[in-house]
Amino acid sequence: MKRKGLLTFALAVVLVLSLAVSAYAGPGKGKGKTKFKPDNSKFKIIQLQDVKSHWAEQPILWMCGQGILMGYPDLTFRPNTPVTKFEAVMMISKASGFDGSVKFNQGRSWSRDVPSWMEECLDYAVDEGILTEDEAADLKGWTPAKRYEVAVWAARAMGVDTDDNYYFQDLNDIPFYARTYVGGMYKHRFMVGYPGNVFQPNKPVTRAELSVVLYRILLSQSQDDSDQDSDDGDYDEDVDDLELVSLKPADGSDDVAPSTSRLVVRFNLEVRAVEDNENVRDGIRVRNVTDDYNVGIDRVSFSGKELRIDLDEPLESNTTYRVTIDNDII
Repeated sequence: MKRKGLLTFALAVVLVLSLAVSAYAGPGKGKGKTKFKPDNSKFKIIQLQDVKSHWAEQPILWMCGQGILMGYPDLTFRPNTPVTKFEAVMMISKASGFDGSVKFNQGRSWSRDVPSWMEECLDYAVDEGILTEDEAADLKGWTPAKRYEVAVWAARAMGVDTDDNYYFQDLNDIPFYARTYVGGMYKHRFMVGYPGNVFQPNKPVTRAELSVVLYRILLSQSQDDSDQDSDDGDYDEDVDDLELVSLKPADGSDDVAPSTSRLVVRFNLEVRAVEDNENVRDGIRVRNVTDDYNVGIDRVSFSGKELRIDLDEPLESNTTYRVTIDNDII
């Protein structure tokens, strides 16, 4: 495709750097019966000490970058730990858009074992059809989520077509109401079986496994959106959209180390200043959220698809930074 005119942002781009991983992410908003929609305008660069070379490393890092899954204060993710039902419902709800900014049915009264941080998410899950009222009331949320339960909740949340044209040796172990949901997830390869043609419906789901399920769904939705755009009669084939690819320290690592003073923002297309580099520098803010002040920017420069940001001071450890780039400056 050919570019037409100047490349600009449709929205301001917000990037978040975390030198220490937050324990929890804020909950979300959206329609539970629609497909998952990744937010490609937000990225997090984080440190996780126990996912390097893990079989699910890429999905885990991507899901953490989307804010759907989070690590722990000790900079671990604990990928092989079973996910509780509360956590699974929260993660699936957040993936479908829940962020707590919209109030849902507040007339319900949940049992005492439901933590306060989960109450509004349960309201959302019921209102959006992810859980039935009875399922939410009898959730036993501190127990591990089972494979068939994750299949049901994720399928409902994304509006997947149900399917009963499949067979597992342990089909009778899958509750009858859940079978078509499991079939839909299996048909689309969001969840698969085990050797011996078994599904193991009652097996607890680990944090890594849930990461992979949601990752597959989100990528599938992203591809569907891309295909829809290509088929849209109003789509201008002469215009490429400028999109963020990554934000990393200058050495290219995924971890933000203390003493880092240069950040590199990479885009999908070559970039340049609309006016000049000084104007771009003035339109970028690096905010130390932890200590509540803006970090000074010495200079910015462009190289192909990269925007380089040189800071007046190195980043501090155990600190969260927010980088904001204004519209219409590159």
